[in-house]
Amino acid sequence: MSLSCFPAGERGVQSTEIRAQLVEQQKCLDQQTEMRVQLLQDLQDFFRKKSEIEMEYSRNLEKLAERFMAKTRSTKDHQQYKKDQNLLSPVNCWYLLLNQVRRESKDHATLSDIYLNNVIMRFMQISEDSTRLLKKSKEITFQLQEDLMKVLNELYTVMKTYHMYHTESISAESKLKEAEKQEEKQIGRAEPVFSIRLEDKHQRRSSVKKIEKMKEKRQAKYSENKLKSIKARNEYLLTLEATNSSIFKYYIHDLSDLIDCCDLGYHASLNRALRTYLSAEYNLETSRHEGLDIIENAVDSLDPRSDRQRFMELYPTAFCPPMKFEFQPHMGDEVRHRVNLSSLMLRFQQLQSRLATLNIENEEIKKTSEATLTTIQDMVTIEDYDVSECFHHSRSTESVKSTVSETYLSKPSIAKRRANQQETEQFYFMDSGQAIPRVVESCIRFINLYGLQHQGIFRVSGSQMEINDIKNSFERGNDPLTDDENNHDINSVAGVLKLYFRGLEKSLLPKERFNDLLSSIRIENLYERSLYIRKILLTAVPRSVLIVMRYLFAFLNHLSQYSDENMMDPYNLAICFGPTLMPTPNIEDQVSCQAHVNEIIKTVIIHHETIFPDAKELDGPVYEKCMAGGDYW
Repeated sequence: MSLSCFPAGERGVQSTEIRAQLVEQQKCLDQQTEMRVQLLQDLQDFFRKKSEIEMEYSRNLEKLAERFMAKTRSTKDHQQYKKDQNLLSPVNCWYLLLNQVRRESKDHATLSDIYLNNVIMRFMQISEDSTRLLKKSKEITFQLQEDLMKVLNELYTVMKTYHMYHTESISAESKLKEAEKQEEKQIGRAEPVFSIRLEDKHQRRSSVKKIEKMKEKRQAKYSENKLKSIKARNEYLLTLEATNSSIFKYYIHDLSDLIDCCDLGYHASLNRALRTYLSAEYNLETSRHEGLDIIENAVDSLDPRSDRQRFMELYPTAFCPPMKFEFQPHMGDEVRHRVNLSSLMLRFQQLQSRLATLNIENEEIKKTSEATLTTIQDMVTIEDYDVSECFHHSRSTESVKSTVSETYLSKPSIAKRRANQQETEQFYFMDSGQAIPRVVESCIRFINLYGLQHQGIFRVSGSQMEINDIKNSFERGNDPLTDDENNHDINSVAGVLKLYFRGLEKSLLPKERFNDLLSSIRIENLYERSLYIRKILLTAVPRSVLIVMRYLFAFLNHLSQYSDENMMDPYNLAICFGPTLMPTPNIEDQVSCQAHVNEIIKTVIIHHETIFPDAKELDGPVYEKCMAGGDYW
């Protein structure tokens, strides 16, 4: 801002503010350097600790490799490896794996050395440079600020001189005007008056002359002061312009240059130091990938046929075919004598008949064997080894969660998943011998014991890892929820129950009667609507499924009675279970149908006793509200 905008008093205040600002600028530069030095110290401490970790990791890898190499040095495989490296392909993979560990050990030791003796030294040098440059910059800053203060002091002096001369000029002008007034008065009195005496006329003329001389003197004084005031004002204006220019130069150009001086080489040096770190890490990864590529080639070369041949060659005495048995004549008997052709032909026919039978049997066995082999190969060659999703990094925790969730639904192939679902369904409904599948029975029991008042149950997602663990345990024939302890997350147990019904090949409410069920919405009387739904289900759903549906909806009704605590009234439960229990066919509009589906599920939850037959009409387990651990049916 231009100094000419301020009156004299305010300019003094402004000068004081500028002085305070200059002091604050120096403090800011000091603080910036202190922060940089602290940052560089933190970086040194970080990489020093990282160097220690890398070295410790290197030593542990070396110990690991040496431990297992010591076990193999005395083996025949190792002697063969030293001789011609003609190893069995799995053994070759094992040796390459140990070599890779040693390679990684050396690489991490190298990384530790780079951190300790290169990267940290760079940060130390940057810190020293920043401190030295600040010191030099402070010297320049002090000189520039001193020059600026001299300009301000000079401006203040010139301003005071201008004010003084201007004040004197105003005073001289006032006195001159006073003399002019006196002269006018005196001239007015000096008009010709014939009655005045000669002495009085002489006295008046003398007075006029005195006034004229005083006027001339004051006129000269005024002119002199006026000239001094003009010169002082011009000097002040020039000094003012020069001062504003100096301030502009300092704030717009000099300060930027000073900050640049403090920054000189800081960012470039930090760039080089961090790029040293990046280069080391990238080369570590490159070296690691090179070693992994060698192992991958060996893994791709795993060949059972070649290994079989190599294995037999390693033990020739054990696997070499014996010599053919020669006919040993007894007491001079010879083959060419006494040959009974009829008996040989009969024996030949018998052997042919037996051979034909064996061929048929072997053919059937072969088909079964090949089918079994294909199944086994499918099981052992399924591509379930890709764990890349576990290493996805994201700033959003929701995004990270999405990369590792629902692995059960996304990992296996579609055909394999369908087979698993059918097998699981068959196991739950038939092989287990239970009318209510074990997973349904156990999950509902657990929720009844521990989760009826749990807020947001079936609405809040559980841990996908725990859901998979519980599900896998059920599929192995175990029941992980039998312990009378609340050692599982209630949301995860609820997730397993929903996952089970979502995984069924056929939904509980039959898809072929979807439109019939949907038409029940037009019946406004809920009791009549319940009877309509009952009629559809009794004619379209098998008895075993009806038992499960009766059991499930009785439980959901019981759960809705605690809606004040769990916030899950029948409609909210319908929102959670509608898409699972009554999925909308692809040919229908998903959005428009979903609200009707939710209303149907809500109706079934509320009026389940009307819709499903009781125990007298439909023999089977019935859901009981009061359960206790160990005795709940």
